[in-house]
Amino acid sequence: MADLTSYTLSKDHWGVPARTILFRCKLPDYGCASDDMRSSGGEEHWSMTRDPDGGYPFIIIPRRLLTENSVAVTETVIAQSAKAQPHD
Repeated sequence: MADLTSYTLSKDHWGVPARTILFRCKLPDYGCASDDMRSSGGEEHWSMTRDPDGGYPFIIIPRRLLTENSVAVTETVIAQSAKAQPHD
């Protein structure tokens, strides 16, 4: 089961359009988020993905650009994602 927390991107960032729903990446990011934090003077960055289960691919996003969604929004996104998955 996916974590019931999603975030909305507040503005376009590295090709990801504003209002995109994202989830925390649960797989290793190999230090990318911490590298961006160090290079930005300490601004918190998170590894984010469009995958509700937290899988790859991911993109690093400054935390200030992410707004946490309600559980209802997240559940709707997860349900839509499950419908879009090909069935065996």
